[in-house]
Amino acid sequence: HTGRLVQQLMLLGRLAAEGRGDIDRAPADLREIARDVCGLFAEAALEQHVDLELQLPPAPVTVVAQSELLAEALANLIDNALKAAGRKGQVLVAVIESPPGLRVCDNGPGIKPSERAAIFEPYARGSRPRWEGTGLGLAIVRDVAALHGARVSVSDGELGGACFAFEFPRG
Repeated sequence: HTGRLVQQLMLLGRLAAEGRGDIDRAPADLREIARDVCGLFAEAALEQHVDLELQLPPAPVTVVAQSELLAEALANLIDNALKAAGRKGQVLVAVIESPPGLRVCDNGPGIKPSERAAIFEPYARGSRPRWEGTGLGLAIVRDVAALHGARVSVSDGELGGACFAFEFPRG
């Protein structure tokens, strides 16, 4: 836990510094990023008996971005979704074509509408946290989105829990 905390704190500091300047960007296929990150969580999902599903469109979904930061943001969303879904749960990761983006949904308890804005603040964990954590993951997701001119939002999802959308501007 300490190693992960240090990594998250360092990334949050890096994002603050990069927010004042420009980040290196290159064309990136969201399908490849989603495949790679889901692969990192496949074993954990199997151990928890969680159905981790990846939905990909047939054609590349290319954005101009910093791939490593997008991968970290997606990893934070998937990690939270696996924890929220719990044992024998469901997590859906989808790449969306228009507007280009990513969605991560779970069948966990969801997030109260009154708490949705606050969960993106550093160290926020909601009124009744259900697992251990630092409250940095969603702040990192928010900052990565902002650096890319994207937006992140949370709503009720089709699996009954929370659904996070990371959307890039059109074009």
